[in-house]
Amino acid sequence: MIKQAPLFSVALLLLAGCASLEPVASSPAPTAATPAATPSPTPTFSDPATWIIDYGRVGPLVVGGSLAAAEPSFGSLGLERQDACPSFVILSDPEVTLWVMTAQGDDDVIDQIVLGNGSVPDPSQTQLRTGNGIAVGSTLAEVTAAYPDVVESQGTYSRIFSATDGSGAYLNFSVSDSDIVSSIVVRSTPTVDSEYCGWFVCRNAHPLCTTSP
Repeated sequence: MIKQAPLFSVALLLLAGCASLEPVASSPAPTAATPAATPSPTPTFSDPATWIIDYGRVGPLVVGGSLAAAEPSFGSLGLERQDACPSFVILSDPEVTLWVMTAQGDDDVIDQIVLGNGSVPDPSQTQLRTGNGIAVGSTLAEVTAAYPDVVESQGTYSRIFSATDGSGAYLNFSVSDSDIVSSIVVRSTPTVDSEYCGWFVCRNAHPLCTTSP
């Protein structure tokens, strides 16, 4: 005769069976410690030949900033200010030449930075480049490939192709009839001036002046 197990025994067995099917929660794996971020090195501007042309600045020179404050970073660059035109400043060494125009009425505030004098670049000089690789001597095709949103306008002596970062800073590329970049002007407007104290510079036969105004 088969005996039936008491009902409470069956219930206990069922509960025990259910309990054995419940997965055992695993302990979370230890989280690896996040390594501390390596601080970025402080940029140095001691070598002017490595300066980058950017929206609103060239190396330590910042449009709207102080020329005197940037001067300790000029390295080998000599500073020449024209007595008859104090807003026109020439920075040069055997490798690099650029012009700085200061604001009218304030000979310390940088208004614009000019690279190239509108003629064929001197092969003995290092041509500073933008972050996208454009320099005086680059082709128009290279400019439009690097800055596809450039806007063309007609200057007094050449076509101007202007790129902006949307913050009011512009890279202006003056392009010759042969589609070569003859100058780059960094300023807060999409324009290139037709001369930079040109009368004084050319009449005094400054070596940077190649044509009469």
